[in-house]
Amino acid sequence: MPTTTTAVMSATATPLVVPTTVPEAGFTWCGSDCAPDGFIDQFPVGWQASALSGVTGFQFVNLQQPDQVAVFKRLDNPTGTADQLLATEIQAVYASKPGYEAPQPPTGQTATIGGETWSTTAIAYMNNQTKEHVTICATVHQGKTFVLEFQAPDAQFAQVSTAYYNIMIGKFQFTQTGTP
Repeated sequence: MPTTTTAVMSATATPLVVPTTVPEAGFTWCGSDCAPDGFIDQFPVGWQASALSGVTGFQFVNLQQPDQVAVFKRLDNPTGTADQLLATEIQAVYASKPGYEAPQPPTGQTATIGGETWSTTAIAYMNNQTKEHVTICATVHQGKTFVLEFQAPDAQFAQVSTAYYNIMIGKFQFTQTGTP
């Protein structure tokens, strides 16, 4: 049976109502911590959740294999379409990495996450001697840009996606971000 948790951000902020259900086996909620950023989701037990530096959002890292990472960002005041924002994110974060492989095709792929249509693509780059696969998703929801990034070694990406990322994508929910 679902329960409701209220997270109060500050004395002047609107309280957030965060619905929670029992998480999938082996997962836990990033509920009241993530809700002020505009989403809630489940992440694997044993992974470290931490707020991002310099941007609104959270990063989830597998402590046993630190190149298994999920990043959830919210950017205010979008300046383009989801495809344009996806291209900007790739250019800003990945294009200068060693061995960067541009997405093929660069745009046009979509997925439904949290009830919204997201533009998606995948890129690759080299991290030391390991080829890393990154799937990046972007959407504009209620005047804010949301970007999700899922990374794992290329040779393990399908397995990691099945075990973790597909569950995270399936449980992603938008929340109201509260206004002062």
